[in-house]
Amino acid sequence: MQAPGSRDPGLKRRLNIACCIVHSPDFLVLDEPTLALDAQSRNYVLEGVRQLNQNGSTVLYTTHYLEEAQDLCDRIVIIDQGRNMATGTLQELIGLIDATESVHIELSSQEDQGRILDLCRSFDGLVDLTSNAGSLTVKLAPPGHHLARLIDILRQKGIAYSTIYNQSPSLNDVFLSLTGKALRE
Repeated sequence: MQAPGSRDPGLKRRLNIACCIVHSPDFLVLDEPTLALDAQSRNYVLEGVRQLNQNGSTVLYTTHYLEEAQDLCDRIVIIDQGRNMATGTLQELIGLIDATESVHIELSSQEDQGRILDLCRSFDGLVDLTSNAGSLTVKLAPPGHHLARLIDILRQKGIAYSTIYNQSPSLNDVFLSLTGKALRE
């Protein structure tokens, strides 16, 4: 008989995590817990960590997967090459950088493109405006409630769109801004 996980590293990792969380510890340290896990197992682990935290456990969670830290953590420490670059909540960290909110719009009719470009150029906080045939991206600062405001204006002006969505700043944006965008060896 083989030991559990001797053939499957993902199974071994899942077993280790299960042993850590089964007794609902008051304090738990997890170092890269989703490394080498398939998508289903990863989601199961993340949900287990959320549940532990909601039930009162303190979890120290280390990861290179920034979307996990963004979704799970109340407070985040960004460490780069052994140095503490920043500490805070996600919103506090986003406040450290020159963040923008991007609103992407696909118009129902290209005839309205000139009108919407003129409207967007008059927005307070306009950082960048990119236009392609039938679509445009508006970058605004500071990040906020620009999507709702833009939808209201489009409705008032009778401009139809097929798709509209925003992209808010993320922990990944903060990390790249604080540590540099260039790939290091």
